[in-house]
Amino acid sequence: MWRPVWVATLWLFACLMGSPSVQAQTTLPPLVPHCGGMFHLCGFVDRQTKNVVIPNRFERVFQFSEGLAGVRIEGRYGFIDEQGTVVIQPRFDLVGRFYQGHAEVLIGTKTGIIDRRGELVVRPQFSRSIPFTSDTVLVVEGEWRRVHYEGFEKLELTDRDLLRERFGLYHMRTGWVRKPQFYLEHFEAEGRGLIWASEVKGNKGPFGLLAADGRWKVEPQFDHVQRLSDERAIVAKTVEISTGTTWPAKERHWGAVDPEGTLVVPLKFEWLGSWRDGFGLVRKGGRKGIVDKAGNVVGGRFFDRVVREFPEGLVRVQVDGMWRGIDRSGRIVADPAEGKVISSCSDGVKVRYRSGKYEVVDASDRRTVPYLLDRGPHRLPCDRPSPVKYKGKWGYIDAEGRLLADPPSFDNVHGFVGEHGVVQIGGKWGIINTQGKFTLEPQVDRIIPSSRYPGFFQVIDSDRGNWIGATGQVRSIRHLQRERVLACAGKAKLISRNGRWGIAAADGREVIAPAYRAINCFRQGVAWAAVDAKRKWCPVGPDGSVRNRPTCKSTYYPFTLTHSSPASFSSDPYESSVRWTRAYLEFGAGRLDTLPRMIGRGGRSSTIIP
Repeated sequence: MWRPVWVATLWLFACLMGSPSVQAQTTLPPLVPHCGGMFHLCGFVDRQTKNVVIPNRFERVFQFSEGLAGVRIEGRYGFIDEQGTVVIQPRFDLVGRFYQGHAEVLIGTKTGIIDRRGELVVRPQFSRSIPFTSDTVLVVEGEWRRVHYEGFEKLELTDRDLLRERFGLYHMRTGWVRKPQFYLEHFEAEGRGLIWASEVKGNKGPFGLLAADGRWKVEPQFDHVQRLSDERAIVAKTVEISTGTTWPAKERHWGAVDPEGTLVVPLKFEWLGSWRDGFGLVRKGGRKGIVDKAGNVVGGRFFDRVVREFPEGLVRVQVDGMWRGIDRSGRIVADPAEGKVISSCSDGVKVRYRSGKYEVVDASDRRTVPYLLDRGPHRLPCDRPSPVKYKGKWGYIDAEGRLLADPPSFDNVHGFVGEHGVVQIGGKWGIINTQGKFTLEPQVDRIIPSSRYPGFFQVIDSDRGNWIGATGQVRSIRHLQRERVLACAGKAKLISRNGRWGIAAADGREVIAPAYRAINCFRQGVAWAAVDAKRKWCPVGPDGSVRNRPTCKSTYYPFTLTHSSPASFSSDPYESSVRWTRAYLEFGAGRLDTLPRMIGRGGRSSTIIP
């Protein structure tokens, strides 16, 4: 199993809403990245069928935009089309998404802009260069700074970046429109060239609507602004109100503007939620209501709960404890959730909401479970059984929507991890397989599933504590840790001979002969090895040759832990990292009893559990 670079916080990888080019993508792409195999190469699969469309042959891939996707080949970035053909040769250090026919690229420490032919239309000269319209770029002066972990760099633009950096407007042909002086918030994604901007750093404004020609479409006046959604963008302004005392109180009043920035919903609400399908969400005194695009409260009333997940002009509301619907005219109608498909799989299995319960049907709309379930899966995993509940008992439905055991009979369950699920009967826990058969009869006080050690579960019992396999085999945590240290993707394994390390395939074939004092599993198409002749860690390709791209580095570790650093083994950074990694590998091989240490902030030491 491949051991990815570890991080204790995942926010660095959750910033999917990036530059305006990302905002333009209103529907999910049909092709999605997929990485795997012994060399951990990447390609694309069909989102619906999961069938391979572009085989795994690239070191890194980014999402498609405007028919092109950035890929890394032998350490350099270029672009492929939806057939997998390289259409822009890899010659960049990093690339962004295409938007309005242009993409940001990094060369050295500066970014510029290329067109669809791969030709530079703005030479690399900025810290950031974000396509804004078909001929205008949002730019930040200075040098590009890496904010992601090495190997996970992206040319993206988060909302935090917009408010932190000073941006200017640069025309691709004529140069400066406005020098960097603005802090920004996204407005629209249609390439018309409008963006919220403030000349004051932070997120308190005042914000106005800035046009691509550098002029104010709407003068700065709002202290809170949001993106355009369903032709409305929410705005707010804090105003002082008289309280009859010396010190006036402050209130934030909410409204909305149209795509041109005109205030079409007056600043009169205590809170507004974004528009969807013609409805906006409004709050008053802890209750919620629905407003139309002019800001009128639909039906003139507020509700305890409101759910906007239904098309055709219907919204689900709770009236006197009962779920009903409300249409555009404000009329209360039947619950729009009735019959709604809440989860489905590509082969046609669906879960529907029916009379407050859950109905499971196949592709022909025939029930696969003869009765309605009290609880059903809100998201079918489709490749393994899903927990369901009926008359106070738990069970599972399989990938075909059928119960593993009819009726459900377990007191409690955990979701399946791999090929096994954990169930409770009479206060004791056991393990079942995908056919619903026990591989371990209920006999322990508690079992905790874990994806870290596939096929094994942590047992917490009154008289024992250990890890147990699906069929009852017992393993110590140290044994499992050792196996994980040396395990690589595609069932490959780190191997040693005469004090040197290499990599072997699942069949035992040596992919990289043991020739290095330390080496790591393949990740993104290369294995990082300690090359003593260069006194650096360098990438080794699938053919076993040492490469120059990505660039060799003085230190490298098998994982990264936030707020911690590996313990020092030498005053020389290269030597220290080699010795630390060797200790890690020697533990995996059973030749050392303890793992090397990580030192947290404040000097606190901790043991890393692989």
